[in-house]
Amino acid sequence: MLRRLSRARDLPLHYVLGRAVEETLAPLIYLCARMRWPAAAALLLRASVRILKPARPATGQTACHILLLSKAMVTEDVLASFQDDARAGIASVSRNSVKALSRAFLPAHMDENNYVNVSANDAARARAYRRFLVALWRRLDRRRHFDAVLTGNFAYFAERELAGALEELGIPFSVIMKESIKNEGYQRFWTKVYRERRGPFTGRRILVYGESERSVEIASGIVAPERVTITGMPRLDQVHRARRRAAAAGTQAAGPPGVLFFMFGPKAFNPVLIRNRSRWPYTRRKERIDPQLDRLGWNRLVEQTQRAIHTLAIRHPDLHITIKTKGAESDKDIAALEQLMGVDRLPENVRVVVGGSPQSLLFEHHVVCGFNSTSLLEALAAGKPVVVPRYAEALEAEMQPYLVDLEDAVEYAPSPEELVALLARRARERLPPSATLPPATVRVLDKWLFNSDGLAGRRVREAVLAEITNR
Repeated sequence: MLRRLSRARDLPLHYVLGRAVEETLAPLIYLCARMRWPAAAALLLRASVRILKPARPATGQTACHILLLSKAMVTEDVLASFQDDARAGIASVSRNSVKALSRAFLPAHMDENNYVNVSANDAARARAYRRFLVALWRRLDRRRHFDAVLTGNFAYFAERELAGALEELGIPFSVIMKESIKNEGYQRFWTKVYRERRGPFTGRRILVYGESERSVEIASGIVAPERVTITGMPRLDQVHRARRRAAAAGTQAAGPPGVLFFMFGPKAFNPVLIRNRSRWPYTRRKERIDPQLDRLGWNRLVEQTQRAIHTLAIRHPDLHITIKTKGAESDKDIAALEQLMGVDRLPENVRVVVGGSPQSLLFEHHVVCGFNSTSLLEALAAGKPVVVPRYAEALEAEMQPYLVDLEDAVEYAPSPEELVALLARRARERLPPSATLPPATVRVLDKWLFNSDGLAGRRVREAVLAEITNR
């Protein structure tokens, strides 16, 4: 198994060194915050900043400098939004550095899903943390000026007071909300969590992918309607461009017919448990918000689909099958996959890819399979045929609110046997890419990601720069 396990990206030397610096500085940043030394903390925070994209404004243009609190996917969104704007310089600092600051002030039970309805003492500690951040930023600004700060979720506990502190200083703090897809069940669940556990957004603006997230934020009361903007998913712009380039060149995926399968779990878009975090050491536990939801899940769908992928590989050895795990799953998780499939070793025509962005994989294959995944929307934007399993729990009435419905933009397999047949058939068709997308695909992309035009990055850029101009 291990020889067919590959990582989606290698770790370059600068990445390894950067992580080493972060791990060294974080305890020192914590110590400075614990001792209430904002000047020293500012010095260390400045040392941990990395330049992702320098500002190179043309003559007569004014440079703007943006600090990103780095997080996978959000970094991709930001770079996709500003890559063609010479005026914008993008720097990043690890979110672990900000967490190190927060640990010196906030109690362990104040986290993403438990930030409001706290004791008077906890509220006082949060206010002290904000005052410290104001003092820190004033010192940081003397040596390294930033016009705006971006992050990937309004609820990150370590950043809640930072958002408020920057607003006090007139620095726009905006969110590119990466957890933006909300099916009907998710909307009900997260509206309650936002309202009762996360509380109001203290920054400037929230940029969301689509209406489903915007409606939850407004209904929960965490942000005024005029401060939340639909922009679409910026990193999807790259997929649109790649599809158009491939269509213009008349190229398609080389090699044998390829099937890309995105693994999914029994709780995909099924809000049963939420994670509570304590700080240092990072221990995790999960809390049941609604015990009635515990029994819900895609257990049979997962098992039957993964066995179908194994059957596909055995029956059709000419197919090249890639299994993309969700997140950075370990080798132990791949062994569990083999066990679920009922095999000691995956077939020779199967490889497993761990971690990284799925976008490069999309154009290496001829058909894509998955369930309740943003990656399927990226596959549609790439112009790939998509097959979705629609059997087992996916047919049950009580599970319908938890479906991310892709309507008639995809094909549905009503059984594992039909899934095998459809994937083999579509892979062998080797359909060429098209510059334009079918109306059904356009409708689905706009519904969930508000990006069928490849211009989401422009909308994010305009929104961020407008806040800088109006500060």
